[in-house]
Amino acid sequence: MTAALDGLFVLAAMAEFCASGSLPGQPPPTRPRQPPCRAAEQGLRRAYAVVTLVARRRVVAIMTISNVSERDFDRQVVQHDSPVMVAFRASWCVPSQQLAPMIDGVAAHHDGQLKVVAVDVDGSPTDNKICRRFQVTRLPVVLLFRDGRVVDAIGGVASQDNIDEMADRQLRPVMDVDEFTFDTEVLKSKIPVLVHVDAAWCQASQALLPVVESAAEQFRGRAKVVRLGFGPETARVCAEFGFRRVPTLALFQQGRIEDQILGGMEGGTKTEAVRTSCVGLTGEDNIFQMVDRFVL
Repeated sequence: MTAALDGLFVLAAMAEFCASGSLPGQPPPTRPRQPPCRAAEQGLRRAYAVVTLVARRRVVAIMTISNVSERDFDRQVVQHDSPVMVAFRASWCVPSQQLAPMIDGVAAHHDGQLKVVAVDVDGSPTDNKICRRFQVTRLPVVLLFRDGRVVDAIGGVASQDNIDEMADRQLRPVMDVDEFTFDTEVLKSKIPVLVHVDAAWCQASQALLPVVESAAEQFRGRAKVVRLGFGPETARVCAEFGFRRVPTLALFQQGRIEDQILGGMEGGTKTEAVRTSCVGLTGEDNIFQMVDRFVL
């Protein structure tokens, strides 16, 4: 991109020279010049207009997201309340420049929901303290942080769809988790987590989806709501926490199950802290009460 712009700026300078007889920034000559070729002059003037437009758009794109340094990385990223997308890039890296418009597009599309910043690497990633801290050894790399931890990553030049999906996945009211993300998203979460264990073939699970999504919206920022698909891919997690029926709703706090509803229960009696009848256990009010007990 830089080399291409340099070449276009040469054309622009030639256009200026043809038009005035002098280079940009220099006074016009005192002696008259020979009239230039009309067609050549018009062509160079058009090139000058294109160069100016491209350059202006490029400058605007570069300014879309801010850069963070080692000094303010924790404050801008790790300690930030909402998800943060961090693009590790370098001006000398061609793939980084190819990725830049995609990152700018995500920042514009998710403005107010997702913070997007960049770490500009001057030399080798191995010489950059932030790169070493998060094991970034090649460029470009895009990391997505939430609650101070890396929850997703993409290396190299990804497609716009992949970058958008990376952002959208973190902003959905109900997040999908699996064996690889369960520990980070549920067990290490700083806020209570309602886990909906469901299956696509289970009608009771599908009927519960609107209630679970409503709970996610109701407690956004105070509690997390995730979905764990019941099947061979999640057998280890389901066995570890005793998830044997679907749908199951389990409320985790500090890595432990504090409350749960097993299966599509329509009635029963709670014990321990709450000893009241729970008719319609999978109703919206009852699920909200289960979460609300552990939300600050």
